[in-house]
Amino acid sequence: LAVPAAVGSPSLADSRLLELERRVNAAEAAAVEAGHIFTRAEEAMLAWRQHDPRSTAYAIAPDGAAASISDWRELEKWKEAAQDALERWARREEVARANCRYDELEAEYQRLLERADDLRAEAAQIVASSIEDLRCKVRMMSEADCLSFDGPLIESIVDDLRVSPTANAAQS
Repeated sequence: LAVPAAVGSPSLADSRLLELERRVNAAEAAAVEAGHIFTRAEEAMLAWRQHDPRSTAYAIAPDGAAASISDWRELEKWKEAAQDALERWARREEVARANCRYDELEAEYQRLLERADDLRAEAAQIVASSIEDLRCKVRMMSEADCLSFDGPLIESIVDDLRVSPTANAAQS
């Protein structure tokens, strides 16, 4: 009884896929941790915005005052004051973002998510030569891949199944 080559010892693709799976898992674990930290920064910014909402920058005149301004010069002064108030608010927001490292933490979180996606795309380029290769690819799929049924990794799994010698042999 002959054993098909795809069932024998792990192929080069196996070891590359297994290494990519390890790296995807590490990137995702780091992204989860970074996501928790970034969530705290988001919560800090939400609290800051509740304390200092942007709409207060417009509150330089009593309600309805803009409608009662009949003189063009008064309206221009009001618009300038409103613009100044918005610029001061934007500077305060910039300071608040810097204080909680919002942009830095968001960039790190996004970088780690993109790293995991890049590794999945790399795995998609490797043709599965065994059921273990396919299982490895399935384990690497992201939650988004599972929900949308598209993306390079899931497409490669379908393509691998279409051209797999063992799948074609089972159809005969």
